[in-house]
Amino acid sequence: MQYTVRAFVEGRDAPLDDICRAFCSMERTAYNLLRAGMDAGAIKAILRERYGMKNARWIQSSINQAKAVMNSQEEGIKYRIEQCEEKARNTKEKMKRLSNALKIEGCVTKIQRLEKRAKELKEQLREKSYPMAVFGSRKLFHKMSIADGQRRDTLKKKWIERRSNHFFSVGQANQRGNGNTRLLCEEDNFSLEIRNWPGGDFRVLLHVPGHWSELLKGVISRAESLKLGRNVELLEDGGLAYSVRVIRSSKGYQVLISFELDEPPVEWSSRRLAGIDINPEGIACTIVSEDGNLIATRFFRDNRLITASKNKRKWVLENIVNRMLSWCMNTHGCNAIAVERLRFNGAYDFGSRTNFKLSNFMKSKMLQTIRLHALKMGMLSLEVDPVYSSKVAIIKYGKRYGGFNRHQLAAFVIARRALGYGEAPVLDCIPVTKRERKMWNHCITYYGYLPQIQTLLHRKPMEWKSDGDDNNGGGEITELLTAPPAITSSQMGLGHSDEGVDTIETTNGLAGRVHPNGHTSRGDGARGHRVNPPGTFVLCL
Repeated sequence: MQYTVRAFVEGRDAPLDDICRAFCSMERTAYNLLRAGMDAGAIKAILRERYGMKNARWIQSSINQAKAVMNSQEEGIKYRIEQCEEKARNTKEKMKRLSNALKIEGCVTKIQRLEKRAKELKEQLREKSYPMAVFGSRKLFHKMSIADGQRRDTLKKKWIERRSNHFFSVGQANQRGNGNTRLLCEEDNFSLEIRNWPGGDFRVLLHVPGHWSELLKGVISRAESLKLGRNVELLEDGGLAYSVRVIRSSKGYQVLISFELDEPPVEWSSRRLAGIDINPEGIACTIVSEDGNLIATRFFRDNRLITASKNKRKWVLENIVNRMLSWCMNTHGCNAIAVERLRFNGAYDFGSRTNFKLSNFMKSKMLQTIRLHALKMGMLSLEVDPVYSSKVAIIKYGKRYGGFNRHQLAAFVIARRALGYGEAPVLDCIPVTKRERKMWNHCITYYGYLPQIQTLLHRKPMEWKSDGDDNNGGGEITELLTAPPAITSSQMGLGHSDEGVDTIETTNGLAGRVHPNGHTSRGDGARGHRVNPPGTFVLCL
C-alpha cells in the first residue's frame, strides 16, 4: 500500500526557489519537444546542454513529468470521446420512445452535435493535435489574458510563480531510497539532502508530524540497509525506494514523501464484519455477525460532500470516516470492514441535479480514505463486488427492515457477501423476467465463493450445486439451483437509539426453514426464510 507523508521545510527557501525554477523549465521544454515528436534520447541531450545538467536522474525526472502531462491529456480526450458516444446512444434509445415531432427533432440535432464532437476529438487524438497544456494555473492564465494595466502585471507575476513551484525526484531502491533527494535523521531531527544539482549539494531541515516520525525512521533505516549482488543488482532482503515531491505554497515549502509498504497482518478477532456502501451524500455502514445476522446499522449523512468546495469536501470526508470507523471499533467491537469495488461507466446524461451529484461524487477518494484509516486503526479491509446489491436488498429486505434506507440494506448485502453468503429469492419475490433471473442467479453464486475473510478462519466454503451441472455450479439461468440450508437463526427485534443506531437483540434460537412444500416455519433469523434463502427453489421461465 502506498503511503504519503507530508513534511514542512524550515527556512532556506532561496536554494529551493532556484531548483523549482530550473526543474519546471526543463519540464516545459521536454513537453514541447515531446509534442514535436522527438524521442527521449534526443531530449536528454538537449536538456543536458541547455541547462548544464550532468545528472541523468534529474533529466529523466523532468521528462517523466512531461510524459505524465501528455498521458493525462490523451486520457482526458479518450474519456470525452466515450462520453459523447454514450450520450449519443442514450439519446437514440430515448428517441425511440418519443412521439412528439418537436422532441424527436431536438434529439436528432443533439445526436448530430455529439457525433461531430466525437469525430473532432478522434482526429485530435490520432494526429496529437490537441491544445497545449497550460502549466501553472489555467484560471490565472485566463484572468491574465483578459486583464490590462497593473492588474495584468500582478496576475502575470502570480502565474509565473505558480508555474515554477515544484520539483520531483523519483525513488530508486539501489540508491539508498533516492539518489537526488535523500532523507536523513540525526537525533530525531529530520533533514532533506539535495544532491547532484549543478549549484552543489545542500540540506534543509524538515518538520515531520509526530505521528509519522516512527514510520519515517523505519523507512530511512530500511532504505539504507540495501544489499547489492555481484552485478550491482538489488537483493530482496534490503532497500526501499521513496519518491520526493517538493511544492511551494503560500505557507512555505511542503515535502511529500511517497513509498510502498506491505499492509501489516491483521487478525479477525471480533467475529463481526461491517459492510460499507458509499454514496454521494453519505456512507452507510451495517455490522453483521459471523453467521450473517444483522447486528447494527447506521447511515452517516452530510450534504456538504456534494455541495462544498473541493478542500472542504475532503475535510468533511475525513471526519465522516473517522466517526464511522470509531463507531464500528469502539461501540460494537468490529475490526473488519468490507467496501464495494466500484466501476462507474457511461456518461452523466441524466437530470441536472443527478449529474451534479455524480460529478461531485468522490468515489475513489472515499474508498482510499476508508481503507487508509482502517489500516491506521488496525482494522482488516476487504473488497466486494457490489453488483445487484441495492436491487436485491430492496426486494428481499425492504419489507422486513422498513426503517432502513436502501443504502443501509445494500451495506447489509455487501457484508454478507464478504462472509460467503449469497442471496436467493424468497417466496414473495420469485423471479419472472429474464433480467430478474440473471440477477438472482448471480447473487446465489456467492455461496460457492471463498472470500478472503474465510481464509482467516481456516474453514471450507459453503457448497452449493446445480442439478444441471455438478462441476461448476451451472451457468444457465433456467436450472434448479440448491442453496445451503439454514443452519442458525433467531427471532430479532428492532430498536432505535437516540444516535440513530439500529440494533438487533436475539430473543430465541428458533430455526427458520422453508420446507419442500413451500411452507415456512416460525423462525425469522438471518439464516431463515425472511433474511436468508430457502433451502431449495426453482428458477422458472
